[in-house]
Amino acid sequence: MNCPKCSAELAVLDVDGLEVDSCPSCQGVWFDNDELRQGKDLSDENLVWMDFELWKHTDRFELQPGVECPKCAVTMGSMLYGDTGVTVEHCSKCRGVWLDEGELEHIVRSLQDELAKRSASELLSDSLKEGMEIVTGPENLASEWSDFKQVMKLLYLRLTIENSGLQALVESTVRNNPMA
Repeated sequence: MNCPKCSAELAVLDVDGLEVDSCPSCQGVWFDNDELRQGKDLSDENLVWMDFELWKHTDRFELQPGVECPKCAVTMGSMLYGDTGVTVEHCSKCRGVWLDEGELEHIVRSLQDELAKRSASELLSDSLKEGMEIVTGPENLASEWSDFKQVMKLLYLRLTIENSGLQALVESTVRNNPMA
């Protein structure tokens, strides 16, 4: 495959344990269908439960013709993804995604910032949603269970940060009742 931006031949690149196609010239990266989500998940375990929903906020982007898909040669749509400032090229045929140099890291930082701003009540709501997805979610049971456990861990951490006495109470309870 060739780079959709500069036509150089793409080479295999390891991104946090995921093999993707990268341009040695312009440093852009091609993600096959679902590899972008996998790359995000591998970059930060706290983000695993946060879905990378390319079409989540359709009111926030304008779909415009972009570059040619390196895999199937159709014109990809180019869009600004949410509030990240990242322009994503997406192929509607093979569902692959092209990101320019540094854009994956920028998306991950944006998701980390979004997560850091979530309050305990928002994380509680997220945990209820993730709990429902164990039964109804699009991923397999093990993946949905993992997502639920991660958001519950983050909820616990947020609660202990927002309520300093809660951590002492939990530690005291565990100390006094080791079988709990």
